Amino acid sequence: MKVVSLQRILLLLAITAITVGFAPKSNKEWKKEVDKKGIVVYLRSVPNSEIKEFKAEMKVKAPIKKIMSVLVDFRSYPKWIYANEGTYLIQNKENKDYIYYTAIKCPEPVKDRDLVIQMIIEEWTDSKCLIKTEVLPKFIGEKPNKIRVKQFHGMWELTKISETETLVVNQCFTDPEGKVPEWLVNMMISNGPFETLDNLRDILMGKGKK
Repeated sequence: MKVVSLQRILLLLAITAITVGFAPKSNKEWKKEVDKKGIVVYLRSVPNSEIKEFKAEMKVKAPIKKIMSVLVDFRSYPKWIYANEGTYLIQNKENKDYIYYTAIKCPEPVKDRDLVIQMIIEEWTDSKCLIKTEVLPKFIGEKPNKIRVKQFHGMWELTKISETETLVVNQCFTDPEGKVPEWLVNMMISNGPFETLDNLRDILMGKGKK
């Protein structure tokens, strides 16, 4: 059975974890992978890597302030971030620089993954918010039952459209260790970013998991 890097499974982590820094610069054009329910997911190649970067975007009827309240509610992540098994805050500096732990549930026989992520709010105004995320693999000790992800860069960008509507963009590049079956990679790369934004919209509309 053909296997490929687990990275493509964890493309969803933009999830989250949610995720300082951008993915490696790429001159490749984005290619649309998913377009449904008002959510569009794009993929593109990254130089010197077999791993693809993703960008997912949607418009949601919620102001920036409300969206931010969800993004910094780390314990809520399992309710909306795809495959998130649990997340908790480790450190908070002035409500602008957060460090948190997040665990990712992978289908058997693939071993679960986890990350320690730094989230920095670089800009936050009434019309725009920019958040960058970067992995800190050695910030806390590794857990014996999980594989620690050592490469992850992402960002969230929230742009005001009107008083009640915002454009949400989530972009991420991840290169975790390990290999998984190709069918599983294809499933996750198609569903992960889409499900995350779809669940986020439900949370914002009051329709999310309890």
